[in-house]
Amino acid sequence: MNCNMKIKRRYTTFPGMVFDIFNYAFFLAITLSFLLPFIHIAMYSISDITNYSRSGLFLYPRGLDFYIYRAALFNSSRVLQAFGVSVYVTFFGTIIGVLLSSMLAYGISKPLKGQNFLVFIIFFTMLFNGGMVPTWLLIRSLNLLDSVWALILPGVMSAFNVFLLRNFMKMLPEGIEESVMMDGGSYVVIFFRIVLPLSKPAIATVALMTLVGYWNDYFSSILYIYDKTKWSLATLIRDMLSRMDLTIMEGGQVVGLDVNRIDSVKMRSATILIAVIPVIMIYPFFQKYFEKGIMIGAIKG
Repeated sequence: MNCNMKIKRRYTTFPGMVFDIFNYAFFLAITLSFLLPFIHIAMYSISDITNYSRSGLFLYPRGLDFYIYRAALFNSSRVLQAFGVSVYVTFFGTIIGVLLSSMLAYGISKPLKGQNFLVFIIFFTMLFNGGMVPTWLLIRSLNLLDSVWALILPGVMSAFNVFLLRNFMKMLPEGIEESVMMDGGSYVVIFFRIVLPLSKPAIATVALMTLVGYWNDYFSSILYIYDKTKWSLATLIRDMLSRMDLTIMEGGQVVGLDVNRIDSVKMRSATILIAVIPVIMIYPFFQKYFEKGIMIGAIKG
């Protein structure tokens, strides 16, 4: 009772009110610093820049012109094909990555012989990696070049994700596992029926980060894929932007498009939205787990 009164009294005093005002203003400024650029990009992409000024901050559309989205998607068959590749890679990469990371995290969360050495090896990969050329040689030796699986397997596991899941699993009550083992349950049963359901916040966090990583990955297609029909959406959009910028700079014409209505900044704004909107649509389903998972998984090492 006394403790609650002290807390209440603190916030009714002048210093407490000043702290609250400063705290809210500070976090509001941080929120706006993230939100305003996105609003600017969205409004600029649909504004009519041929009849209105291009300068300033676009908090609302200055006229309406959706022609740039036709320019961004002028080759609809290629875009749909690349979209399908991105969905395929993101879906299977996320499922496999979360499963393997969870299994490894559960294994190193238990007291095993050589556990410290194994943890060190995993941690070492966070500091150093094999490099681009050795990785490409490995992919070639596995006969994965020009295969969609070359976009999935190299990034299927992350040491950071493994440690986040490991820290979360170490905080789970050991009594639950002991009771299951007393009833004849194996480690496989414990992992799939006990550990995974209880680790939903951490798993959702890892799944979201893995999903975003696969969806935004464009460099892997450039390295490993020769057939452009197997390119991801991010790679195709980047290639389209580069070719269109080069054509405009050389004074050429883009087939089927009015170059006078195409602005390079507006083109980039439209393609950013095309790539980001699917992730934004998925994020609300993970939000309730994401904050809890990222905080709890990072507390205990």
